[in-house]
Amino acid sequence: MVVGGHHLTGGMLYVGEHLPPVAEPYEVEPALLDPRLRVDAAHAGHTGHAERCDDAMSCWPAYRELSPQHRAGFLGWLARGRRDPDADIGHVFLFFYGLERRLLADARRIPLSAAERSALEAEILALRDCYARSASFRGYAWGLLGAMWMGEDSAVHERLVPPDEPRAGELPLLLRLGLGQLVRDGRPIPAPWALSWALAHPDEPRPSFAAGGRATDALRERFGARYAEVFGEGLVRRPEGRELVVHYRPASASFGGGLVLGAPGVPDVTPMREPVERLRQLVQRCAEELSPASVSAAEQLDVEHGSA
Repeated sequence: MVVGGHHLTGGMLYVGEHLPPVAEPYEVEPALLDPRLRVDAAHAGHTGHAERCDDAMSCWPAYRELSPQHRAGFLGWLARGRRDPDADIGHVFLFFYGLERRLLADARRIPLSAAERSALEAEILALRDCYARSASFRGYAWGLLGAMWMGEDSAVHERLVPPDEPRAGELPLLLRLGLGQLVRDGRPIPAPWALSWALAHPDEPRPSFAAGGRATDALRERFGARYAEVFGEGLVRRPEGRELVVHYRPASASFGGGLVLGAPGVPDVTPMREPVERLRQLVQRCAEELSPASVSAAEQLDVEHGSA
């Protein structure tokens, strides 16, 4: 496919002269690549590390509203394979809008095959990793990974690692879905999911050892060992309370606002306080064991025993 003189491969694009938005406020889908629009490849927009809304592109762009120079910059990014870590984050979001539309809107009319769903999941994961420098994009990527599996039978904890992000106002959607499925099925909660539950809960104090609001490798390793000692194969909870219903806010303005997504039969773990408190205490114990004073004392004890 050629748009504006750029050869685009890899699919996952909306190309054409008209496509209405999912809702409002646009007259045309923001992610639609209209080949009639002018592209100024000779003066392609700068694509280096733009993060703010007043940088090279708007943080919430629409293809038809870009300047010819920025259209060229965006198409060039697509043609290069979408994996330029220094690209304007606006390019990433504009492409991401199309993924949101396919997964959360058009899939209702044209169901996704297992192969397409897996390919879209892999693309979101790759984009999240490539553009991890943007906390905003990471958050939207994690959110879409959860939203795409709401109402599906697939066991999320077997497909994906749990989100490890600085604490927000509520548990991440993906974490709530994965934990809820485990609770529903009466299955032990794996250590990585238990750790994320303890660290992400908005109502629990977070240990200082979780540097930058995220778990360190040392904390993950120590928690995994201590978790197995206390819970064996893993903590098991009985379902209780309400079913999981979330208010998901897409990045794309095409949706005209938020969506209400449900997961029938999956309990919402958010109100469960007792298991979170037990996990938080275990995390705190691990953090104390990994404190500089504890590590120094353990090393000194090893020296004394070694010289005896």
